[in-house]
Amino acid sequence: MRFQVEGPFELDRNKKGLIDSTASTRRAYWDWVEEFSPELPDACGCYIFSIRASRGSLPWYIGKAERQPFRKECLSAHKIVHFNNVVVGRKGKPELFFLPQITGAGRYRSPTTTQRLAIQELESLLIGMAIQRNPKLSNIAGTKWLQKLTVDGFLNSSRTRSGAAKELRTLFGE
Repeated sequence: MRFQVEGPFELDRNKKGLIDSTASTRRAYWDWVEEFSPELPDACGCYIFSIRASRGSLPWYIGKAERQPFRKECLSAHKIVHFNNVVVGRKGKPELFFLPQITGAGRYRSPTTTQRLAIQELESLLIGMAIQRNPKLSNIAGTKWLQKLTVDGFLNSSRTRSGAAKELRTLFGE
């Protein structure tokens, strides 16, 4: 269950400030991604939609391309609606990170009609991490438990981060 991080790859905005979703722009986007890595658009795995602004990047949507490649999943009409709901009225550069699954031979895994448990598990993990960073994450379906689960001073908690909780945060690199 190995994944690799690729990106970020910036998305263009149209004159209204929304994601430019014209067919020609989508083709040009995937051509650009292919220049970086020829097989990446046709791989499967997870992806992260974020906005990069002066304070750094913030995740807004975590998705998975499991049964179809990134090329068909990430910029579909349904996903563009999600992304545009986020970018409207926000400054910054929209971008996508890709986390393609890697085969034992070190190549990008291709989509299949069967479910890929590793991709599903990674998506859940990334959503949990993203909610910590951005409680306004766009896709939170099935994650209510991640939002309600608290550990005082450590996870989803406004309590003082001192003592044992502070040590635990340090243990996890926070």
